[in-house]
Amino acid sequence: MPRISLSATLLLVVLALSAAAARADVAPQYFDLPVGHPAAGGIAADADGDVWLGSGSRSDAPELARLRVATGAVELYPTPKLPDVGCCANLVRSLTFEPSRRKIWFSQADGIVGTANPAATVPGTSTGFEAVLLRTQLNNVARSAFSPDVADLAADPRGSGTVWFTERSTTNVDPFPGARIGSMSNAAGVPFEYANIAVQGTSRSIDSLRYDAQPAGIAVGPDGKPWFAESDPGNPGWRLATPRSATVYDEISLPCGVGAPCSGSYTGTGVTDVAVGADNALWFTNELRREIGRLSPDRSSFKAYRLADIDPALAAGRPFAVTTASDGTIWAAIYGGYSSAAANAIVKITPQTREDADAGFNVWRLGFERQPLAVTDDRRGNIWFSVSAISSTTASSFGRLAGVVGGGTPDPGNRDPGGGVTPPGGTPATPVPPPRTVRATATPPGRPTVSGDTATIDQICVGPPEDKCSLVYIISAHEYVTGFPNTRTDDRDRGTRALASASAAAKKKPTKRAARRRTRALILGQKFVTLKGGQRAKVRVTLNAAGRRLLKRSGKLTLYLTATQRGADGVGKRIKAVKVTFRAKRAGRRAPAKKRR
Repeated sequence: MPRISLSATLLLVVLALSAAAARADVAPQYFDLPVGHPAAGGIAADADGDVWLGSGSRSDAPELARLRVATGAVELYPTPKLPDVGCCANLVRSLTFEPSRRKIWFSQADGIVGTANPAATVPGTSTGFEAVLLRTQLNNVARSAFSPDVADLAADPRGSGTVWFTERSTTNVDPFPGARIGSMSNAAGVPFEYANIAVQGTSRSIDSLRYDAQPAGIAVGPDGKPWFAESDPGNPGWRLATPRSATVYDEISLPCGVGAPCSGSYTGTGVTDVAVGADNALWFTNELRREIGRLSPDRSSFKAYRLADIDPALAAGRPFAVTTASDGTIWAAIYGGYSSAAANAIVKITPQTREDADAGFNVWRLGFERQPLAVTDDRRGNIWFSVSAISSTTASSFGRLAGVVGGGTPDPGNRDPGGGVTPPGGTPATPVPPPRTVRATATPPGRPTVSGDTATIDQICVGPPEDKCSLVYIISAHEYVTGFPNTRTDDRDRGTRALASASAAAKKKPTKRAARRRTRALILGQKFVTLKGGQRAKVRVTLNAAGRRLLKRSGKLTLYLTATQRGADGVGKRIKAVKVTFRAKRAGRRAPAKKRR
């Protein structure tokens, strides 16, 4: 097969089904976490072979779960509690093992990076942990209020002690924190941060073509060079990048393909993770295109393998994570979710020595109840993956494929015909999908900022990308406000009596029309928002006409802002209630009128 340049059209390699969907004869094994402790991002194995993953999605001190492989016991450790950053969830994003100091590193969505010393930890405590908030380590005062979302971690496999990380979130205020990569040598040290992707070189202005590139997955090759994925399509498209210097990146653009634009108005997530092969080739996952891609070692050509061609049952899946095993094979976690149970799978990719040869694939289908989020190699011949719980009443799990690295024997026989798996010592399971429920959860938004008649809130929706958070934000008056509609006086006592009288009247059965009228009088602004799982947004809620009139009349209003999430049953759950103060903008002085002659 001839080489194809990066500027050429994407080549989709169609594989023979008998080879593409071969299934290994090793059945997955599962080790459950306690119910109520959901798996979050990341999984890693320590020097003793114990396996760690992130858990406890929304507490102020999310947990790391540790599986003692020798006994099957699961231990939970709260991460160190640092000062509240004021926005978003403390989600565990990623884990990695750093061999020189034999520590597990973890990162969180609120800017925390830390380590756990497996030899010194005590279950139920943070003993043996260290952590820092990245924003407190930065010298520039302008960055002090910004905590980057640390999306992924990767340790130098050469044992240099360096751990690399990506900062997915960004701001457009100089000095432009976020949207970059960085490195640390120990959790208590000061990170070294590279340039913002949109502000490279000596420029102090944003390159709009690269703004909000959202660096996601990162990996370090055998030569110690880090590579990371720029996940937002934006314009000019998805890219894989590595730092050339402290202020400049070498970026490789990936073709978008037909039917899924990666420029213009589309803003979906595309290339999410990257792994460096033993031959220095780059493997990457494209969630939007539902593909696993390979960039040649000399970076001159690439191939993309569609999930539907690897195995038709994976057609609706999304490749979430990819890693390189110690024997040079590549492993990917495919997330199918509720609607595509057959697409929940772990895929083994066997690269070929010839550049023009296609890779080989083995597929382990996990079934409806097993939704993989991350995958790793324990350097003992086993592949481990984290499994998300399907509801709050079911357990998340550690998953294992034993003996499949460096000697795992694939079964060239029939494909697994269904979505189930064969549990150890059991019979093939036939999962029955439960009723569809909403798993995505909106975390309490940060403290609103107010400018004129508008309040702005940072909001994040926690959950898989296929799920949604339906939110309503309401600005209302729960107490007397001077000039409030339906009061005929500005005198506080008389106004209070008027509202008290209205409250007493409300105890009687009001007519529907009166109830609607009274509700409209209280609401001075509202906004309806729907976010995808994992999406973060700035929500702006503006006063309505009545609210603006009151603000103009009084000059200052202290009101209540509430955020409510609506569940699948239509029932709302309040997640935030806070007082906000609006101040009227002062009008500039008018120029004196010219005298008529």
